[in-house]
Amino acid sequence: TYLEQTLTFIWQYLNKFENIYPLVITRSLKNLDQFPLKNGNFFKAHGPRLTTPWVLDNFYRRILRRPMGYTEKILLKEQPQLIHAHFGPTGCNAIEMTSLNIPKITSFYGYDLSKFDVIKQGAKNYVKLFREGDWFFVEGPSLRHKLIALGCPEEKISIQRIAIDMENYTFDLHSRNQTEIVRFLFVGRFVEKKGLEFAIRALANIDKSIPLELRIIGYGHLEKKLRLLAINLGISEKIKWLGIQPHSKVLKELDNCDILIQP
Repeated sequence: TYLEQTLTFIWQYLNKFENIYPLVITRSLKNLDQFPLKNGNFFKAHGPRLTTPWVLDNFYRRILRRPMGYTEKILLKEQPQLIHAHFGPTGCNAIEMTSLNIPKITSFYGYDLSKFDVIKQGAKNYVKLFREGDWFFVEGPSLRHKLIALGCPEEKISIQRIAIDMENYTFDLHSRNQTEIVRFLFVGRFVEKKGLEFAIRALANIDKSIPLELRIIGYGHLEKKLRLLAINLGISEKIKWLGIQPHSKVLKELDNCDILIQP
């Protein structure tokens, strides 16, 4: 999907391209008002049920056994010079498009190298991806080691840090007196690796005489468990659950809070 609120870094890449016209192919489109492109074009890999794109997509997948379905037809028409697949499973599908003799690169971001069921299901496909893919990007040394451990040739791997436009993130030193509330901010999905549980436990250990508030932006399958934890620790009144928020709201919260906490 282009684009979930949690994948703003992909928009940062696309929106900063110079002298490049990106073609975005996705299963569905959402939040285009928040993540427009200054240049480029969008294509849906298939349309609503029984429309021409939907029929063609199913024909390619079920009859011709082409994993990328209608996507391959789009690319053959548009003739891009490079395919950049985001996340390992997408890269596995892209590598099957043998009719496109152009470089194929894949970016791995975390779950695609650590989530057991993803790796188990795609183990055979990863072998082919590593053999036939042209290049692979990871965010840092840890993911690089994981990629190598799964069998990717290290000479094909580059560390590509997630880049953001720092001009959008201004820093203002807040001045406050001792009676004002200290506002913490957490932004992220409610999954184990984001560590929100530890932020909540840490909050409970702060001197009770200090007025504070933890503001949480995000969503995830651990929300019920985390809310219960806050109640059991006796700090639920100090936590504001803001849910998923648009990027502009996140920036405003950053301006209004004192400390960003990312365990």
